[in-house]
Amino acid sequence: GNGPLAPKDSMPPDLTDAMWTHGSTDGEIFTLMSNGGGATSKMIAFKGKMPDQDIWHIVNYLRSLGPKGAAR
Repeated sequence: GNGPLAPKDSMPPDLTDAMWTHGSTDGEIFTLMSNGGGATSKMIAFKGKMPDQDIWHIVNYLRSLGPKGAAR
């Protein structure tokens, strides 16, 4: 979330902890990534920019970063 394409001063969340503010289920994370974070967020929509299958791969990767067995 804090790579070279991240918006300036976006302050992305720590995806390795057990608490996620946006998206507690895989489907919610997929929807957030597909549709973006809304008008008050710097998270852009990726629908139409990458295939759905790739977004699901990212969801699975993000899940692998967090603590094992943590409910989100």
